[in-house]
Amino acid sequence: MPTSVLRILVAGALAQVPSSTPPPSPLQLVVERTELADPFRAGEPPRGLNVTLFNLGPKVVHGWSVQTMATFADGHTSYGGAGSDGHAYPVREDGRGGPIVVGGRRLFHSGYSTRVGTADVPVSIGARVTAVIFEDDTAVGDEREIEFLFARRAANQRTWPRIETIVAAAMAEGAEPRAVLERIASALAAITDKEFQTTDARAAGSTLSMNLKITKDPAALLKQFLADIQQRRAATEAHWQRRY
Repeated sequence: MPTSVLRILVAGALAQVPSSTPPPSPLQLVVERTELADPFRAGEPPRGLNVTLFNLGPKVVHGWSVQTMATFADGHTSYGGAGSDGHAYPVREDGRGGPIVVGGRRLFHSGYSTRVGTADVPVSIGARVTAVIFEDDTAVGDEREIEFLFARRAANQRTWPRIETIVAAAMAEGAEPRAVLERIASALAAITDKEFQTTDARAAGSTLSMNLKITKDPAALLKQFLADIQQRRAATEAHWQRRY
């Protein structure tokens, strides 16, 4: 069993695997705890896992990929997982986003499939880190996962200039903040090519549309949006290529 995998026997609706001293790992990022998530509704069986990652150091982790597994009494195993790349985002103190600092943790949820009509609870669960990208853009682990994460960075690197063109055009039509934001949101929503749909720019556009519906200060929202895309583009330009 890989040292970054924690497996446990499930005796009830909830099981935990605390680890005060995570095992050594060449990936540096280790699985500290794996547990069954609480059910969505009372009386139902759990349908997912909560996984806590821990960064042993010495480097800050920007990107990562994790595989999860849940094995049932009849022997079948359901696989899932998650991945994230926080190179363009600030560190969050709550541990739910951005880079994972040395000594920091990251909690994420991963679902697993169950057979229709059953209320099975896994007899064992686990998770393992499969790939890691560090702050210096070096990477270790599964090459397919690493290539996927860097391919997304490259897609972002190609996309941000398009967003800046859209923003410039929207502002050229007039400076009233809400009108500018509405033009930007409309132009972003109209982009349908497949690559754009997988980028951080698409997510930024969706967030903008949501915030535009509730903001009471369009000028502040526009200022923040412009600052965010400038910061994210700069981060992407600095980190889109892998280093060895």
